[in-house]
Amino acid sequence: MRQQTMNNDIKHRDAKLLCGYLDTLSYRESVEFVDAVVQAACINRRTFFNWKYMCCRIPSSAKEIIEDVAGRTIFSPTINFQTDYGYD
Repeated sequence: MRQQTMNNDIKHRDAKLLCGYLDTLSYRESVEFVDAVVQAACINRRTFFNWKYMCCRIPSSAKEIIEDVAGRTIFSPTINFQTDYGYD
């Protein structure tokens, strides 16, 4: 039971960080970002949105790809998108 709780906590934290980053982008930029991640990670859009909406954990390899495409760190527990990236 404890492992399941930890997995859910990680899944929720990662999804929140991903959504926080996506919120800093315009609609067009977010569409282009999702397209680039889908292509780079060799996944379908459904998988990306499963990550975004907390349906499953984001694999470490996919986190690296997401951050490479973004050009910045996203999955750090110390990031606050409202203060670190000027998002209000």
